[in-house]
Amino acid sequence: MRIQACAAAEFLNGCFGYVFCFETPASALGIGNTFSVFTFILAKGGARHMNYKELIEKSAASIAAQDDGFFKNTFRRDELVNSAIDTVRKFDSDMKSLKEDAGVLFGSVSAAGGDDNGAKVAALFDKWRDNPPSTAAIICAAAQHFDIPADNRQLKAAVMAGLAAEVDNDNPYHSNHHFREVTASIARLCNTHNELAASGKAGAVLLEADDLGKCLLAAAGHDLMHDGKTNSLTGPESHQQYRLENKAISAIEPFMQLAGMNVRDQEDVRVMIRITDISAPQGGKSPHSLLKTAAQGNAAALPAELADMARSPALLAMCTLMSDADLGPSTGTDFTYSRKMTTLLSQENPALANSNKTLAGFLQFVVGGELTSDAGKATSGKALSSIMQEAQKPDGNAPAPAVPAQKQSAKAAAP
Repeated sequence: MRIQACAAAEFLNGCFGYVFCFETPASALGIGNTFSVFTFILAKGGARHMNYKELIEKSAASIAAQDDGFFKNTFRRDELVNSAIDTVRKFDSDMKSLKEDAGVLFGSVSAAGGDDNGAKVAALFDKWRDNPPSTAAIICAAAQHFDIPADNRQLKAAVMAGLAAEVDNDNPYHSNHHFREVTASIARLCNTHNELAASGKAGAVLLEADDLGKCLLAAAGHDLMHDGKTNSLTGPESHQQYRLENKAISAIEPFMQLAGMNVRDQEDVRVMIRITDISAPQGGKSPHSLLKTAAQGNAAALPAELADMARSPALLAMCTLMSDADLGPSTGTDFTYSRKMTTLLSQENPALANSNKTLAGFLQFVVGGELTSDAGKATSGKALSSIMQEAQKPDGNAPAPAVPAQKQSAKAAAP
């Protein structure tokens, strides 16, 4: 079967000014057993010499050229294309801004005050609430810092997930802002993790480019397609493990396949997303709780869908980083910002009171009073301790949530 890419031609030529050569097996996309061949010519050079902006452009163009079956469980073609147009238009200014913020994102924990930057992270996230960089730009800034080549397959998939993360949604908490903050948080944690590993930290596994790419992908994609509800739609008896996580996994699977990731790497990313599930069946343990047990050296009780953490020390480390990054807006900032996150969560889930008590309970019973990874403890241990102390105090005037007006959609901004 030959898929016609004529529908993408205007997008390719009008927005990015080039077309490219791309070939992928249709069977990998679940749309047939033959090859779908897109016969284009890349005008700006081969993938190995492509810069990160070109990676975004090429990723968007390849998405635009896909058959309708590609979009069955992910975002619509027009949503992703319009997100890409918006991302590319502001990419240079975003990268300039992120370069200025590099001291917060990639500062050394061994430097003076490097282990107590919660207030700086909170200030950065507050700034982003008004004028955020795109998730894809955050991914590219991290890739540049870690020297991940632009033709890395995991990075390609991460950039696609980053484009999806900018499709507008109206969730108070699980919003585009959350995707950006978690992606930035995992970049910060990966940097600290490798710093600790390079210093000889016992048991620390140095993360290579492929590992780092998977971390960025999991962070950008972990809550895609979130419907603003929980894994128990009508009460504890309706609990469905991984309900939301499976939606996110389904949303990024086409990107992983299109990027050419192998089966093993794809499953690693699925595991990293599953462990962000903090919900538990009645009388059971949450995947997040099972992760904490495994990180303490007891991986025997892991269910089959998480058992790969026992196989791979690197995957276990990446899962601990992913967990801490997901919790980062509430644990790695300061009390004021963490309290804002409680306000937003209570707006999204009315069963949660907008109170210090809710925050204190979350930090004690869900987070467990401390972060899971060594990197999380090194970067945010002092911040979390301070937040927990403040959360024990009676409520005063709860801080107003930082919810800017919804940005103009890329579709509306498109010429």
